[in-house]
Amino acid sequence: MHTAVRKRLIKPGLTEFLCEKCTIDCIPLGLQIYTPGRVSKYIRVLKNPGHLGITPTTTTTDIRLSNQMLSSAGDINVQIWFQDMDTPTLRKLTCPRVPVCELITCRVCWQFWINFSCYNTTHWIILSLLGIIIAGIILTGIYMVPTTMSISWYVSLPLRLCIRTLIRYRRAKASKIPRTMQDIDEESGTPLIDLPPNPYAPSSRGVRRSKNRLLHLLSIATCIMVPLVALSNACSDYSMMSAASTECQYTHDQERACQIRLNTRLVVSPLGQESCLHIKDSRLETLGTISIKTQSIVLRCKEELLYYVPRPSVK
Repeated sequence: MHTAVRKRLIKPGLTEFLCEKCTIDCIPLGLQIYTPGRVSKYIRVLKNPGHLGITPTTTTTDIRLSNQMLSSAGDINVQIWFQDMDTPTLRKLTCPRVPVCELITCRVCWQFWINFSCYNTTHWIILSLLGIIIAGIILTGIYMVPTTMSISWYVSLPLRLCIRTLIRYRRAKASKIPRTMQDIDEESGTPLIDLPPNPYAPSSRGVRRSKNRLLHLLSIATCIMVPLVALSNACSDYSMMSAASTECQYTHDQERACQIRLNTRLVVSPLGQESCLHIKDSRLETLGTISIKTQSIVLRCKEELLYYVPRPSVK
């Protein structure tokens, strides 16, 4: 009598692949990820205050972290996505923090000069000398103000004489123009006639005063409109987002087609002003900008609450 025994083999599901032989090591300025036997589809590294992703082409991948991620303390979460896998392989590790001064390679750029912790004795001596030179220039300018004003008075003397001559010429020419009927009678040689005072007669002083008032109003309007025009094209709110790897589809050419789901709230801008939403990828490269321009504001009741707006009163 023979008994046939069937042995049922249970294969691990798609979500049970753990990649036990995968290794993640800390290297200078980044990570080195090794996935033996197969090439991962997508790798995502998360560390406060940012994250980045890469599509590897070999089993060994070197990832360069940003300066903010290298200089911050905390754990690093790594997500490794493989082909035909529903969930990623998760790993967590801690790498030594890199000082900010070691990440700044230039010595002339502003990033180095705003970090006072990177200064040594030479830098403090240079700053002290610059402060002394600037203070000397300011004090010299203060003491030289009277002399400078005297020199400028003598230098501008010919120009002031020319302007004064032109003003006298204009006044003399304007005084010869008849402004009333009596002036016309004097020029024609007819005897003068006592005319009643006319309150509507033109006056050069009144015309000049109205012109000055008009120029003053135009200057005020220009000062008000210039900042409004300059700020009308500016964004009133800034928001950034990146597409998660679960929302992307891969083609045979390793190209990603991502569908971004956005659930954010922008600050309500004044009517006609634009709010901007900058979209960036995992490498912090700008993909595009969405501009939302406010045309109207609609008030809605929330949780059955009624809003009472009193009638404005004019006093």
